[in-house]
Amino acid sequence: MASPPDEAPASAEQRSPSAPEGAEPGEAPGGAETRSSGDLPNTSAPGRSVRASPAAIVFAASFASLLINLTVYWLVGRAAYAELVSVPAAQLEASEARLIALSLLATNAAFLVPAVLLASALSVSRVSRAARPTFVLSATLAVAYLGVDLDAFRSVGRHLVTFISFARLPEGHLAAGQLTPMLVSVGKWSLFGGLLCFAAARGAWLLGARLTGRSSAAFVRTLSACGALIALGLPLLPSLSVTSWRRPLLAERLSGALPVDLRWQARAEQRTTHDPTLNALHQRLTAVYKEAFPRLYNPKPLDEAALSSLSPSAPRPNLVLIVVESLRQDALDPALMPRTTRWAARGVTATQHQAESSYSEAGMFALLYGRSPLVYHATLDARTPPQLCALLRPAGYRCGFFTGHPQVWMRREEFLNRNTLDHYAHDERGDWPDWDLTALENMVRWSSAEARPSFSLVLLMSSHFHYQYPARYEVDRPVSRHVFGVEPRALGASDRAPLQNRYRNTLRFLDDAIMDAVDELDPARHLVVLTGDHGESIFDDGRYTHGYSFAEIITQTALILVGPGVSPARLTHPTSHLDLVPTIAALLGGQPVRGSHGQDIRNTNRQSHSLPAHCAVNRDVANVQLRTGRHRLRLELDLARPTLRLIGFEDSLGRLELSPPLTPADLDLLVTAFASQLDRFSR
Repeated sequence: MASPPDEAPASAEQRSPSAPEGAEPGEAPGGAETRSSGDLPNTSAPGRSVRASPAAIVFAASFASLLINLTVYWLVGRAAYAELVSVPAAQLEASEARLIALSLLATNAAFLVPAVLLASALSVSRVSRAARPTFVLSATLAVAYLGVDLDAFRSVGRHLVTFISFARLPEGHLAAGQLTPMLVSVGKWSLFGGLLCFAAARGAWLLGARLTGRSSAAFVRTLSACGALIALGLPLLPSLSVTSWRRPLLAERLSGALPVDLRWQARAEQRTTHDPTLNALHQRLTAVYKEAFPRLYNPKPLDEAALSSLSPSAPRPNLVLIVVESLRQDALDPALMPRTTRWAARGVTATQHQAESSYSEAGMFALLYGRSPLVYHATLDARTPPQLCALLRPAGYRCGFFTGHPQVWMRREEFLNRNTLDHYAHDERGDWPDWDLTALENMVRWSSAEARPSFSLVLLMSSHFHYQYPARYEVDRPVSRHVFGVEPRALGASDRAPLQNRYRNTLRFLDDAIMDAVDELDPARHLVVLTGDHGESIFDDGRYTHGYSFAEIITQTALILVGPGVSPARLTHPTSHLDLVPTIAALLGGQPVRGSHGQDIRNTNRQSHSLPAHCAVNRDVANVQLRTGRHRLRLELDLARPTLRLIGFEDSLGRLELSPPLTPADLDLLVTAFASQLDRFSR
């Protein structure tokens, strides 16, 4: 029985007797390959095989990686990333289409480089027969990673590295969705990658065998060098083509959708020489950021005296702040939350309320500090406790926190803990509805029993994806049993409804849970605020959940204030989380809060522009969206030095606007608005 090609042992009889001492294994005088058993079958002499030279193995690995790269691009990446860039093909220039293709091929090649290098390293070792299986395994892992990352980004707008960062946190699995769909994605792409890589490697190794048997060693080495040059050189193309993009905002959007940014200049000064308008805008915005930089991230002291003018006999109602995870602004629907809607009519409802971010920890920060999430890390690095607690404590208030939400979350534990609060009640027994019911019950008990005035912060979890509720609240059907791994391009009305129904059923549960708690509070002694940490997209923009963009459906949320001193009103002017601290101070009869970036929500004299922000967990950059009357410009601000990048103009759903009309007046307004926001945040 013939030995398998990859396992045939070399025999002494098959070695060339004429090979001079010191000749390389498998090489005859003059550079001709000898006939010996090895990794590649001999296609020139039936029944005999040759040991593959290192050059042949390097060629085979390089050629196989190219086959895999092209197949993944053609079958998967080409259509998927065109969808993610969200620019119709008809609007792309031929050069842009080529640059997009090269960027995708370069990214695939970068992930396949380890497979080529491992196979090449093994080719010169004593276990060269392991080169092919090692290549197949490494390449399969690369394809699987690319595929799972694509599934994740298409579904929720986050890359795998973000999910890994979340998973490393205590209870971080909550942010990554359910496990089963993720495992399905891993299995699907592993199977696809395994079959593809096995077939490509087998074909490439057979071709290498044919070359080894029929070609000179010099020719094989030349092909090997060319193959390695292509395999290792492709990842360099994004850096070499940085200045080739006529519309660099398209390059920024594409790089954000890819699992890795291969451009050397990605963090350097942005070059927009092919668009003088954007180039001028970038230079002017950078100058503004550079001027504000020293003041912007210099932590400001807390204002503990805003309520010091209150007389000892001044009324001090208990304050209750209920924050609902992912509360959409349209959640206050009489059909979904009838009790809450009726209760809201007794106080103030803000209909154009912004959370200032799309992440939980940033939204909570804005509420409790009255400061932009842009200064999140700078404030926490200075160990500054929440401004709202610092405001209330000198007036005799005790502060408590009630939740089942993970205690450690993106540095939130640094400002909500047992040192910054007088009472800390964390109970995570049961599922999310159990957490919320327990938190509300504990709040009612503590707030009602306190002899001194109290501030109670309640964070509810049930409306976070994947939306949990007791079975009796399942009114809207059908419902989705999982919410992760759904590809937006495959969604239609029948797919959206089950996911929306889960959210609607959760709101029905929260309507009863919250109002049952509020009904137990003395309305004459309690000022109650109900809001969300941010909003939520349920495929409104073709994606799911929050945190991946500044789409208005995600940054907008509801806000209601009911209690002593609050006259019924429906506010239609823009308000934000930054306004809560100064509003509470005003309702209690205090002075304006120094260092706050907001104002009393009842004040209608407001700026028409805003700058929602989120600082990356690794503290290197902040993503912001500059909003003016006509435009929304996405920027990436470097937190370590005064540089920035233009990411692109976007619409209200966070989709790229490739060529928005920009007049000189528009440019002036963008620069003025940016300077105004940074000046406000530097106070």
